[in-house]
Amino acid sequence: MCSVQRRKRESGFTLIELLVVIAIIAILAAILFPVFSAAKAAGKQAACINNAGQVGKAMTLYLQDYNGFFPDVRRFGNNFGLFCLDYRGVASLLSKKYLGGPKKGCSKAYFCPTDPFGKAFNPFTNQIEYQGTVTGRTMVSYMYRLAFAAYNVSPLSQGKMLNESNCFRPTKQVLFHEIAAWHHGNYWAWQEQGKVQGQPYIVAIAVDGHVKLWKLPYITATGKPDGPPDDFPYDANWFTMGPRGPLGGYNHQSDPTQYWDMNM
Repeated sequence: MCSVQRRKRESGFTLIELLVVIAIIAILAAILFPVFSAAKAAGKQAACINNAGQVGKAMTLYLQDYNGFFPDVRRFGNNFGLFCLDYRGVASLLSKKYLGGPKKGCSKAYFCPTDPFGKAFNPFTNQIEYQGTVTGRTMVSYMYRLAFAAYNVSPLSQGKMLNESNCFRPTKQVLFHEIAAWHHGNYWAWQEQGKVQGQPYIVAIAVDGHVKLWKLPYITATGKPDGPPDDFPYDANWFTMGPRGPLGGYNHQSDPTQYWDMNM
């Protein structure tokens, strides 16, 4: 009887063996979790680029339907925040006709999956659902660029509406961009004076519809946008390249008929 009980005890794991197994599992987890996390982040970035590509194609179709003329902010009472950033602005215009969006609001293509504040429009409640600390936020992830929105009401236009054929370099001019670098440090796409946090990469959509991960150029007093930052290190709203090269200091421009973007 004693020999049988002894064999039963010897068939189990000892405490040391269990600790070794637990240690091995912990080491494997420490190795694999960052890999899985990186793969998840890469997947979200790919989804973001795909969403942005849909927005770019929608704008291409819009330009074809409207003989190359861009959306006009005057249709929204010159409210640039509503027109460029809000889901009821340009996002709504494109969503209803080209992105299969609901009658109210905009398509889920307008939201980056990494954006911590935005989620897709809920067609069942006719509301945009949010998460995070910002409640009631109506901004989409990809904003319509201010340089294009402001053109028709600025002296630059000389009373003429902006047309795609007037764009100086459509492949080098950003038309939509992420409002923040959700995939690279969460830096906003513009910086206040003296508050340098880092140089972001954001998903951008060019006038010709192609999508790229865009490294925002620094604006410096020296005329070298990729050099050390000045008081205002970067601002995604304006162009930084002209016929004579990089624009230095605060001499960044808003005229899409003459200027374009570095790093695009």
